[in-house]
Amino acid sequence: MTLFKIIRILILLAVFVVVAFYTKNQKLKSRSWTEPLSVVIYRINGDNNSPVVNEYINELDEGVFEPVDRFMQQQSEKYTLITKQPTQIRMGAVLTVQPPEAPLPGSGYAAIIWWGLKFRYWTYKNTPDSDSDMRRIRIFVLYHEAVQGRSLQHSLGLDKGLAAVIHAFASIEQDQQNNIVIAHELLHTVGATDKYAADNSALFPTGYADPEQSPLYPQTKAEIMVGRIPLSETGMRMADSLSECVDWRTNSERNQLAAGREITRPIRCFPMQLNDEASAILNSLFLNSFRRGGVLYTHCTSTRHRLFFPSGRGDLKKPGFDWQKV
Repeated sequence: MTLFKIIRILILLAVFVVVAFYTKNQKLKSRSWTEPLSVVIYRINGDNNSPVVNEYINELDEGVFEPVDRFMQQQSEKYTLITKQPTQIRMGAVLTVQPPEAPLPGSGYAAIIWWGLKFRYWTYKNTPDSDSDMRRIRIFVLYHEAVQGRSLQHSLGLDKGLAAVIHAFASIEQDQQNNIVIAHELLHTVGATDKYAADNSALFPTGYADPEQSPLYPQTKAEIMVGRIPLSETGMRMADSLSECVDWRTNSERNQLAAGREITRPIRCFPMQLNDEASAILNSLFLNSFRRGGVLYTHCTSTRHRLFFPSGRGDLKKPGFDWQKV
């Protein structure tokens, strides 16, 4: 190995160490909750400089986003945070440069990681100021014309970098639902994870605003990391505003959040009838197992696993029982 290659490797390692240290320090400070996080909203015309969108974003003021601060303050009362106001939203400049196009849902980890690197570099280049990013969350909202039946690209929040890209409708009628998306992605940047399945249905119990309600349906509020209100086992609707949303967490998760630690929630559901022997074995392998309506819900203690029962029933003595890491 030549001296040049050795020097190049050492430089790359040094850069990696610096980035890793900065990211870790940023995470610790932003989740210490000793003072409010500064949340800056950058408005972007996401529809090829549409005049309709330009008119809308130029008329926006910080009052439109006050419900997000109010929601964060109300929900933070459940925790023993030092600061009583977790966030303070303000508006940044209107940007004319588009962020890197986000990967499609289902893209591999390599594509997501590469996009994350490009996006973080883009935020650095397009928000050049002297403000510290240790407790600043930058949210880039790409506004689009509100057309009936139109669907928008998925929004993304990075828990490394304190930044988010949000796609929203440029319509006064959509302001409140836009705020739901902003609050959802804002929480992603400080470690919150989605609580819905691949089909967008809420995971039970963490994706329900009141998982102990009886009867369970219809729910009256949405868990913020779902954004939809379960009305039945198969039906749901988008919440109209943040007043219809709550942040539901277990006591363990609240303690983790208050301590600034990463929240881990390897929940797995087993939609099958389980005999008593099978339930006893599963309870020896998992914590917090309980039943509701013949379904066993569990919280894994270590490595994430999923049980497969080809017979469709939870009899561990039947052939074909197997573990699979997920």
